[in-house]
Amino acid sequence: MSGSRNGHPLDNLRLSRCQYRLRPPGWSYPWSYHRYENELYICWSGSWLIELRERQLLLEKHQAFLIPPRVAHTVRVKGKSGAMVMLVHFRARRWDLAALTQEVVLLRRTGVLAARRLLDLLADGDLPDAQRRAWLALLLADVLRTDESGDMTPHPQWWPEAQDPLVRRVTDHLAANLRSPLPVAELRALTGYSASRLREVFRQRAGMSLTEALAQLRLEEAQRLLLHSAMKVSAIAREVGFQYPPKFHQFFRKRTGITPRQYALAGQGIGRTWSLWHRSGGADEVMLD
Repeated sequence: MSGSRNGHPLDNLRLSRCQYRLRPPGWSYPWSYHRYENELYICWSGSWLIELRERQLLLEKHQAFLIPPRVAHTVRVKGKSGAMVMLVHFRARRWDLAALTQEVVLLRRTGVLAARRLLDLLADGDLPDAQRRAWLALLLADVLRTDESGDMTPHPQWWPEAQDPLVRRVTDHLAANLRSPLPVAELRALTGYSASRLREVFRQRAGMSLTEALAQLRLEEAQRLLLHSAMKVSAIAREVGFQYPPKFHQFFRKRTGITPRQYALAGQGIGRTWSLWHRSGGADEVMLD
């Protein structure tokens, strides 16, 4: 990828930092703005409230909002369950993002995958910066809807309120059988499709594979139990289909950036490392409170 699709070269993008954190109920950050950096918020779970001087915006699962430089704002968790949020700081020379973003956007599958890949790349300090900029550009193309198709319709939210009957039947069955491996034979009998046809149709309608869907269900059930039950991590691992806790730890950390125990502690407001951002975002940030 040599440049973004709207003609702006990748060299104009500078990724400053990227965070992926669970914020407990009641968490907030004071009024502030950045002189030169753009801030991209992506909500992965829970509800995340962004308050600007003239309006408020509520982000929920897979929704994103881009705040250009010098726009004062404050953010906080809304609701009683906490919120998992990704924050990307970057600079974009000669790119007037303020003129391109106005509303909350529901990420399509390409945007979700780009965000996850960006997190993976940031964990690897040996990769060239150009690769990070390339994935950032792909993520921004979805947020700003600048892709070549011009499609402004976000990918349908299939989870768990999917309107497609087949997707709903399949995901309901998977959710009821998290302890079991992917039950392809049962799903064939449930839908009337062959295994190969079922995989093809499900991916077309849900935007992800059956394996990805099962993994997402397991992750969300594990997150729910970690925050709202007294079960041990090993018991939760078995409940969502992992007989060996180390495999569950590896699975959970790969998808959230933190361990199951850290996730549970953050949800209880324990552990400063995981429940607070650094108070200062660097020399570029201006605190207003």
